[in-house]
Amino acid sequence: MKKIITFLAAVFCFFSVSFAKNFISKRFFEIQLGVPVDFANNTMNFDEIFVKDLCIDLKKIADDVPDEGFNLIALTNPYFGINFNFGPVHVGTNLELDVYENLSVSKDLFDFLGKGNEIGQELNVDVKNYTDIFVALNLDVGIEFKKFSLFLNPSVFVPVMSSSKTNIHLAFVNDENGNVNFSADTNLNMFSNLMLNSSNQDDMINDLIKGIGFDLGGSLTFPVNKFLVTATARIPVIPGSYKYNMNMTTNTGYQVSLSDFSTKDNSNGNSATVSELSEKQYINRPLKVNAYVDYKMLAGLLEFRGGVGLGVYHPFLEDAFSYPEYYLSAGLNFLDFLKAKVSTEYTNQLFKHQFAADLNIRIIEIECGVSLQSTNLAKSFSKTGFGGYAVVSFGF
Repeated sequence: MKKIITFLAAVFCFFSVSFAKNFISKRFFEIQLGVPVDFANNTMNFDEIFVKDLCIDLKKIADDVPDEGFNLIALTNPYFGINFNFGPVHVGTNLELDVYENLSVSKDLFDFLGKGNEIGQELNVDVKNYTDIFVALNLDVGIEFKKFSLFLNPSVFVPVMSSSKTNIHLAFVNDENGNVNFSADTNLNMFSNLMLNSSNQDDMINDLIKGIGFDLGGSLTFPVNKFLVTATARIPVIPGSYKYNMNMTTNTGYQVSLSDFSTKDNSNGNSATVSELSEKQYINRPLKVNAYVDYKMLAGLLEFRGGVGLGVYHPFLEDAFSYPEYYLSAGLNFLDFLKAKVSTEYTNQLFKHQFAADLNIRIIEIECGVSLQSTNLAKSFSKTGFGGYAVVSFGF
């Protein structure tokens, strides 16, 4: 009987400690792996594309494309990290791959494909592409005081590839003689620290190291009445740089006679070069400044968060542009053991509506989320884009 009572007391003590918020939410040591993926456009619903019997209605697509043209954004940011928590002190590091793709095509192309054009009317189409790939090593150091917490996140990053200066211009015109005149001016401009035709791994590693940049992030959290305010930022300090430039230009022109389908070549020549830059081409990761307000009800069972911010693509460079950000969420939190949350946000130029859940049993925590998204607010409630993420943390 005494053994049974002792065993039950031990089990009771274990679960009493296990389900205490601080015990559940903080592992002394953890390994973390996360994989987020976002893919969205502003026009086409994916359930109309991925079907057994595909029917492409070009006129409908032309009507659906907004005045600013077709836009597609894809991004992912997988990472692997190790964290330590010593009482109020946190120390962690993670290695991440940051991939960003933004493609835009002017509306005129879709109007031409869906509705055609009139005699003598010149149709101009512009295609622009932005691609950035970084590898970053981040350090996360923080301390929690009684009324506020402070975290610093210095990062070193290596720019792997960028194509932010890629442009394509197409022109069509039907003349009164029954000819179709077509011209294309293409400038594909890609910067990299990898010489793709090199077989010397030591040289490739040295080129990557020489292009290293540095940025500094951080966050400050403090209470204001019944609210908890958090300010976060990531500021470029030292830009990364590229060593190689891969450039391809084309100037192509054709005249096609609709009477006999004969063609006349009016091209002015093409060129393609891969060269080492005489001057460094600098690049920064996006600048981020955000502020959040958290509010909890019913002893933390209900959690609410709202935030606003600003992002700057390629900050301090000639092709920089800024965009606003916002975030709103509401969730349930059962002693940090089980969480569920719905949120809406505009981040990285994507409107996103997400449901997320988190299961934490101390030695392992699994968090995942799915979202509908788009580069257009009205389309973000349809199926023009999908996203998801999964984070697995385990330790003791």
